[in-house]
Amino acid sequence: MNNLYITALAICKNEETTLPRWIENVRKIASKIIILDTGSEDKSTAVASALGAEVFESVMPSDSFSFAEARNLALNLIPLDTDWLIFTDVDEIIAEESIEALLNAIVCVSDNACLYH
Repeated sequence: MNNLYITALAICKNEETTLPRWIENVRKIASKIIILDTGSEDKSTAVASALGAEVFESVMPSDSFSFAEARNLALNLIPLDTDWLIFTDVDEIIAEESIEALLNAIVCVSDNACLYH
């Protein structure tokens, strides 16, 4: 994997049935998985935690929910040593052939410089 530190990040609400598939998928490429839950009423946070994701919660009132605000909050959760970020919805799955192609396309030219070609 070129010793890359890849973080997978998603914002979710009430996605307990979708999260397992997404987490298992991004685990093939990511060193860290972060979920920002925006007020789930189901077991989303428990499911994500049980599958090894780092879960943060930020309850946002539905009458004033702003995806931009949630996205900015989520981006602040990314570890500073992250080389690459995968930021998708939890219903988006990376195709198996794309995972290998993506990892092969990222080349580290030094300890602190990686290129996508």
